[in-house]
Amino acid sequence: MNFINQVLATIQGEGKFIGTPTLLVRVQGCNARCKFCDTKEALRYPEINESEIDVSRLVQDIYDKFGAFKLINLLITGGEPTIYFKYNFFAKFIEELFDKFDFRSMEIETNGAGCIFSDNIPFFENLFGLPLVFNISPKVEFKNEADNDPIIVVNNINFLISNCISFTLKILNYPPILNKSKVILSQIKNRNFPIYIMPLTPYTKNNEIDYEGFRKNCMDTIKFCLKTGYLFSPRTHIWIFGEDKNEGNQAPIIGHK
Repeated sequence: MNFINQVLATIQGEGKFIGTPTLLVRVQGCNARCKFCDTKEALRYPEINESEIDVSRLVQDIYDKFGAFKLINLLITGGEPTIYFKYNFFAKFIEELFDKFDFRSMEIETNGAGCIFSDNIPFFENLFGLPLVFNISPKVEFKNEADNDPIIVVNNINFLISNCISFTLKILNYPPILNKSKVILSQIKNRNFPIYIMPLTPYTKNNEIDYEGFRKNCMDTIKFCLKTGYLFSPRTHIWIFGEDKNEGNQAPIIGHK
């Protein structure tokens, strides 16, 4: 198993870049174990041997597949992308994608506790100058309970602030996560960043999206945003693509060898 779970040409369905034509790269492996996770196929950690990862070939394969599209945003999601910050190949992978595609922006989705950012300075130095935005979405259920400590997220946010790296906070409208996020925000002095609230996606007993329940969650989330002044993020991809994990792609790259 390699570090790539899936690569898609799609639109960003939530947050700051909603609607933007996007190359989505989903990495394999996650330190969280959310019971509502809709990408459980990306949870398992791969065995990484850097000498066996041919970054240039991988990037070329991705470009051969998606280079004809006008994709202007790179989205690295998972899984939990920050577990790869310690590897040299990961920054090289991102740099070579930027060399191939005409990206105007780049997002890294994270639960904020996949690694200690200040322990991974080389990763940030290698990507200096790229239009990078972190989307931090706190979680409350982890493989190791120590990762649930809010101070990890607080310290990582303060690292981004002190290094002038853009980020947003994307919070699911789910009481345990709202409570943890409240603790995190109480310890952040500089609050000059976007905070999005997103509806949780409910599923039926048959593990299908409960669209009526999702609509209700959207309405409840809108009411919460009206009371708090936070931004509502509708998670457009749920309405458009539903159960289609390939998001309209006829032949996405899955589990690159």
